[in-house]
Amino acid sequence: LSYDIGECRLGFKPVSWAACTRKNSRLLRVKLKNGQTLRLTADHKVYTDKGWIEAQHLTKTHRILAIHR
Repeated sequence: LSYDIGECRLGFKPVSWAACTRKNSRLLRVKLKNGQTLRLTADHKVYTDKGWIEAQHLTKTHRILAIHR
């Protein structure tokens, strides 16, 4: 899931660019109800039921929206 700035909307599209932006950054671990764990930096944004939230500001009241396969 990504945000298309040109179209001003969310969409499911292939990743067109990715890079390592920081080396040796501390990672947060976010455990999901289904048992999976996300590992991400504190400023990494996650799409939730309340919009985009930096990982450091997530609480148990946020619902992370994801693709279920």
